[in-house]
Amino acid sequence: MLLKHFSFSAAPTDDEGSASDIGKKFTKCSTCKYGAECDEDSEDVWCICNIDCSGHNENPVCATDGNSYNNPCLVREASCMKQEQIDVKHLGRCLGTA
Repeated sequence: MLLKHFSFSAAPTDDEGSASDIGKKFTKCSTCKYGAECDEDSEDVWCICNIDCSGHNENPVCATDGNSYNNPCLVREASCMKQEQIDVKHLGRCLGTA
């Protein structure tokens, strides 16, 4: 299984472990959307897209971002990686795309 991640810098704080610091970590983790999971260490917050499309058959779809994908799972993966809402628009490839 391939883990795909991207990070958000966590701002350093002077008083480690304060209630406001916990709130900031929660806020940073809440930025992970569209299936991404939050993983954090002392310096960074990582959004990990743990979506495995390897077992999905080819079933081309056109997505709301105007791109064609080989199956709906890859649409979910793209949405997770780009951290934006991307949905299946219709079955079959988008017109004018490969």
